[in-house]
Amino acid sequence: MLWCLSSWQCFIAKQTSFKPSTQRPEVELQCLADRENTRSKKGFAMWIAMNDSFLSIVDAAQSENCLLVRARREGDIEAVFPAAKVVIIIGRDYRFRAEIDRQEVGAVVAARLISVSYPNFKSSVKDRNLVHAYHEVWRCMEALQPVPAYGTKPRPGFRAQPKR
Repeated sequence: MLWCLSSWQCFIAKQTSFKPSTQRPEVELQCLADRENTRSKKGFAMWIAMNDSFLSIVDAAQSENCLLVRARREGDIEAVFPAAKVVIIIGRDYRFRAEIDRQEVGAVVAARLISVSYPNFKSSVKDRNLVHAYHEVWRCMEALQPVPAYGTKPRPGFRAQPKR
């Protein structure tokens, strides 16, 4: 598992300019309200990136004992939760959805975390489309740090985000 992002607000990175001399896009961060979580202040939305699936988990299920597990790709939910009853909803941001018991979600995600055995997450991803998407996310998240990955000098004009 590469990351688990959780927040009441999400950061959306958008490419604002491109410098041919460095071949690195500059990103501007916008903070947008997480529209999926407006009904409840009980929990957080989570993005879970695994080497065989990408899931979004939110507190938007009809049952209080369940979480809504969402995916953009067919089969991602079933790769992690084989017995899930996945429904397809056309016209939504995450097309594939399943309500799954909170305890099961926690146990399965914890078991996946405990079983990590690779030294490099992106290298452990076999699906070309998924690894490409993870590289894009890595690039956007890398832009949040003041010194570029593998670099030694701060980015010119870097605007630091507020400390937590």
